[in-house]
Parts: sequence; C-alpha cells; structure tokens
Amino acid sequence: MVRCDATGNLFVVRSNHHELLKIGLNGGVALRIDVSGMANLGDARVVSFAPGPNDELYVLASHTKIIEVPRPDPDKPPRRSESWDLRATLLRFDANGALLGSSRMERFQMPWIAVFDSGDFLLVDGDWGKSPLTRIYSSDGKLLKEVDLAKTALAGHDSDGGETHLFSLGNKALIFLQWGIPEGLGGAAIATISQQGEVLRSLQIGIPKGYYIEDPRRLGEHLFGRFQMREGGDPSIGDPYVEIDPQSGNIQRFVEPANRGFPACDTRDGMSFINVRDQTLEVMTLKPQK
Repeated sequence: MVRCDATGNLFVVRSNHHELLKIGLNGGVALRIDVSGMANLGDARVVSFAPGPNDELYVLASHTKIIEVPRPDPDKPPRRSESWDLRATLLRFDANGALLGSSRMERFQMPWIAVFDSGDFLLVDGDWGKSPLTRIYSSDGKLLKEVDLAKTALAGHDSDGGETHLFSLGNKALIFLQWGIPEGLGGAAIATISQQGEVLRSLQIGIPKGYYIEDPRRLGEHLFGRFQMREGGDPSIGDPYVEIDPQSGNIQRFVEPANRGFPACDTRDGMSFINVRDQTLEVMTLKPQK
C-alpha cells in the first residue's frame, strides 16, 4: 500500500501491517507511526490511509487478533491466521505524527480513502458487487453524503477487492477500478468526484484485451501506471508505462526506461521511482512512444 502527499513524500505500510513510514524525496525515513495501542485499539493493523491537508495523515486502523487452530499432528505448531474488526477506527495525525483525534467508523469490508483539501474524505468500500459503496465523511468521521455510482461507468461489474484505487486532486478525487470477471473480459473504469459528492465524469478505459494497469499512481490530474499482460494478452504490446487522461480516456504510452523502477510519487520534477536495488528514490523523465 503506497500513498503520496502533494510534495512527493512517500507513505508506506511496513510488512507488520501496523507501522507507517513517511519517506522523503532523499529516500530517508522522515516519520514513523505505529497504530497499535492507539485509541484503545490494542493490537491493530492499518486498513487504509491517505495524506490530508496541512501535512496531516488520515489512517483507518482495526483491532486484530491471532487465531490458532491445532493440527492433527501434535508435534506440529498450530496454524495461525489473523482476523480484524470490520469497523475500523479513523485516526488523524499531524505532521509530526501526533494523534489529533479518533472516531469509530461503520462496518466496511475493504475501505479505501482519499482526502480533499477541505479535510473531508471520500471512502469507497473495495469489496463491491454491482454498485460500489461510496461515501463522503467529515474530518471527524461524520457521514456527509452517499455518492450514487449506480449509473456511472464504475457500476455493473464485480471487483476482486484488491483493484480499487483512490487519488486526491485537491477539491476532487479519482476513483479507479479494475475487474477481471468474467475471466478474459476484464476491464477498467475511472470517475472524477467533487468534494460535494457530484460525479463530474466517468468512463471506461480502453485497456488492450488481456492487460491491466499495474501500480496505478496520480500524475497531476491524470492516472499513471504500467500495462501488465495477463492471459490472452498480445505480447507485442509489451509492458510500457502509461498515462491516462480521466476526462477523455486517452492513453499515452512511454518508451521503457533502461533503469526501470517501481513508480512512487508525482513530484515537481516528474514521477519518482523506487530503485529496489539501491533502495533510493529517483525521478525519471519518460519519453513518449510515437
């Protein structure tokens, strides 16, 4: 899970699921936040998070517990699994990681959030069926409006839950959804939502058959990612980075850079990438395909 603030700082959740790191443009860790024990959560995990105005950070965190199931063979250790409360708690942190407030939320299967400049935030339940559940809340977790997406390009498909992405654009937000059902006929759609809950634009994205967008990020007011081939895709397309205009649906492909990295954040100088080998952040200037 990766998020970026307006200045290009990177936020990630560590593999323990309860610690957040803020990584600066120099690649160094600028801030650590551990949600366990906060707001009476006890053992906890981060469910979703997003940067907010004034360098704040909004986090949805849930109480967790470990379940152990004995094996038939008493000499083997029990099987361990983790369960968590589907009613997450909203935690708001200031720029220094101090807790500003907390609020218990409603029950959601897989919530994703994006924060507007006003401090209100958009929440989409990623585990959706034919019509995504989408709501706008105040900064203290009070429901302001339910957004009806039933007549948009995002409705009428089944999500696998893991392909929901939200991006803040100041007083707007992008909702990007991908689906793979039925098999081989997957697709993608994007919607632009105002902070008042108005659907400003929605459309399906013309991704080539047998492909999906991997590692989607925000690039200005556009979507950035990489074509990834799945079964039935045309290998001649390759797996280039792409930029998608959410208003027109136009897709710009880029020449693949030699030192390919993992896309991180939109910065003043362009998209930054994670150099996994050197553990650094690098800004690359990509050349459009002709």
